[in-house]
Amino acid sequence: MMSNKKEFVITKKFENVFGGDDIESQNRGGDEHFGVSWRIRIFPQGLNFCIDLDCFVDPCFIKWWMEAEIEWKLLSDSGGWKRAGKDRYKIKKNENPRINFDWRRHGDCFSMDSLIVECHVEIIEMKGFDRRSLRRFDQSAAADFSDIVIVVQSEKFYVCKHVNDTVASILSLAEKFETPTVLEQCERYLIIETEMDKLKELELAIEYKLDELKWNCLSELDSIEEILNVLPEDLSQLSPAVMAEILKKILSLM
Repeated sequence: MMSNKKEFVITKKFENVFGGDDIESQNRGGDEHFGVSWRIRIFPQGLNFCIDLDCFVDPCFIKWWMEAEIEWKLLSDSGGWKRAGKDRYKIKKNENPRINFDWRRHGDCFSMDSLIVECHVEIIEMKGFDRRSLRRFDQSAAADFSDIVIVVQSEKFYVCKHVNDTVASILSLAEKFETPTVLEQCERYLIIETEMDKLKELELAIEYKLDELKWNCLSELDSIEEILNVLPEDLSQLSPAVMAEILKKILSLM
């Protein structure tokens, strides 16, 4: 019986760990697994030592994330592997999994100023890799500026990718003219293309009953700390519907 698990091992040897000036060049390169390029990088900073597992995802995927369990191992002088750490991580753009430790704890792994690192990775979940970046809603988009054009009852509406208020206006029009296709296209645009404020996206999702967008917004708020970071100082700025969803999310995390 074939396993559906997404697992791989990546190994990297580093030379002149503490005495060389070429760590940056050694940090380059990577191996591809499951459509993602992975590379081990090290960052020696005095006694503190950092290892991270950098991943490069094709830019055509905008809002992606992965959940993975990673075991970090170092090769010792005796030839055996020592575990430096093991944890579960949520990996997103600019948020690499990493470990930090006092290198003296594993001094026997830094023989002759070299280090061999091995990462055992099990990908538990991958999201956002089945939808590529949308550059236009239809073929009549203004290609020169990569703007988006949608048509509501033969009327063209132009959306600048950097003006999210336009999307909200089009949602309002789409609801008024009862055009579910336009609502769906706006929803896909908000999920994949924009970096709009999460609470603003959630407000639009609730107002226009965009269930996938709502799920996407709430799933990215995966800790109480992240929720607190996006909440405004004046909670009265939030609509009652948004506040209710935030409270439900907080309770689910407790």
